[in-house]
Amino acid sequence: MAYNEFAYFYDEFNGEADYDALYGYITDELKVHGITDGILADLGCGTGDMLELLAERYPGMALVGLDFSPNMLQVAKERLAGFANVSLEQGDAMHLGYADGSFDCVVSAFALRNMASCERAVGEIARVLRPGGVVCCMDSFVPECRALLPLYRLYFKRLMPLIGGGISRRREYDWLCRSTEDFVSAEELAGMLRRSGIAVTEKRSFMFGACVCIVGRK
Repeated sequence: MAYNEFAYFYDEFNGEADYDALYGYITDELKVHGITDGILADLGCGTGDMLELLAERYPGMALVGLDFSPNMLQVAKERLAGFANVSLEQGDAMHLGYADGSFDCVVSAFALRNMASCERAVGEIARVLRPGGVVCCMDSFVPECRALLPLYRLYFKRLMPLIGGGISRRREYDWLCRSTEDFVSAEELAGMLRRSGIAVTEKRSFMFGACVCIVGRK
């Protein structure tokens, strides 16, 4: 699996792509929606970079990070060793082992597009979210503006693999590019959330539509 293979250099690319700024938007949205304590699940938590930001900003919140990749979780475990309010679990976001209404908030960043069934994962998000709870889903998308497609494909197919580690790691980043092109549109993802019982309250676009964050409340 690709994420297992590049878990130990994944953060290098995230730094180049300034993912911290994108994750900062999610942490801000939680405060806007009144989520500063309670229990939060980060599905597809990867190496724990967003969990680290959340733990620093909201020390009174219980944070649960779940990921399918043991290598990603190992990096996250090392990164988050100093935070008592974070727990990590290996699991499948399409088949969550939590009771209905277990969480006050569920976040997912750049993970849904890599799941075999995004719709199944969205259904699970809605199930484990308590009534009134908040969900934030951020992911990569192919921009809807056709005029931007040549530049988008130049960056994701040519420049991103080089930034992320050169020819030796090109195969993994080619896989990431394909996963984005095969993913649903942002509006289709918003539709899945609505059908699962989530009222979409905001849809914010970044990088000319190459990244979108969808926020909703159950």
